[in-house]
Amino acid sequence: MAIRHMLTIAVILAVVVSSFASVDDWFEIQHKGKKAGTVNLKGEWHPSTGKLKITVIQAQLTRNTETFGKMDPYVKLETRMQKFKTNTINGGGKTPKWTGQVFTVDVKYVGDDLTLSVWDEDTGSDDKVGEAKIKLSALLPAGPPRDQ
Repeated sequence: MAIRHMLTIAVILAVVVSSFASVDDWFEIQHKGKKAGTVNLKGEWHPSTGKLKITVIQAQLTRNTETFGKMDPYVKLETRMQKFKTNTINGGGKTPKWTGQVFTVDVKYVGDDLTLSVWDEDTGSDDKVGEAKIKLSALLPAGPPRDQ
C-alpha cells in the first residue's frame, strides 16, 4: 500500500513540474549598432494557459548616459499587444538589480518579438541606454514544438 501512495505522489509531482518550465538567460542590448550591455531575464512558460511570466532580474550596462552621477535605469518590455515597465532603480548605475519585477505575457504566437529596452530616467526626457528584439521563443525551454 505504501508503494502505491509513493507512486501516486511521484506521478502528481511529475505533472506539476512538467506543467511549467523556465529559462534564465542574458540578452545583449545595443545602441546605434554597438553593445550597450546585457540584461538578465527569466521566462516561466505555462503552456496550459498560454502565459509566459517574464522576470527582469538585473543588467550589466557598458553604456553610461550620465556625465555626473549614476544612471537611474528602468526596463520596458513590449510585445505586439502588451507593454510593461519596471520600477526605476534610483542610483542603480551600470549594475541595476530588480526584485519582484514579474510581468505576464499572453502568448498568441511564440515567434512574436519582445522588445526589451533599458532607459535612464532623467528630469525632462529619459535617455535610451540600449535595446534588443528577442523572439518570445528564446524565453521558452527547449523541447518539443511549441507553436499553438
